[in-house]
Amino acid sequence: RLEEFNFGTDPIPGFDTFCFFWNFSNFGFFILVSFVSFFALRILFQWILVTVIFILQLIIAIFDIRHRYRFWDIRKDVNEIEYKRSIASDRLAQLEFKLQQKLFSIKSNIEEKIFSDEKIRKISIL
Repeated sequence: RLEEFNFGTDPIPGFDTFCFFWNFSNFGFFILVSFVSFFALRILFQWILVTVIFILQLIIAIFDIRHRYRFWDIRKDVNEIEYKRSIASDRLAQLEFKLQQKLFSIKSNIEEKIFSDEKIRKISIL
């Protein structure tokens, strides 16, 4: 009974079954294998394509974000410099005003001293 089913004598297990189906419907089997392999390759190619496109979009997005942040950092630096410049110009205007007040008070003190010295001379002359 074991010899009837040819157990243990097959060099390739299942080869007889494969040959039986191959001989049973050679053209139908070819069409089935072709369609299955075509759809499998198509799905595989689509997944590979989707993966490649996703990776490319990710790389482009990363570079775009870096570029935008770099531009934003430059803009932030420019705004900070302009802000500091405006503060410096305001401070300079305040210092200029204080300096003018100081100069005016010094001038007034000098004029007063000169005037008082002249009064003292006039009084001493009299």
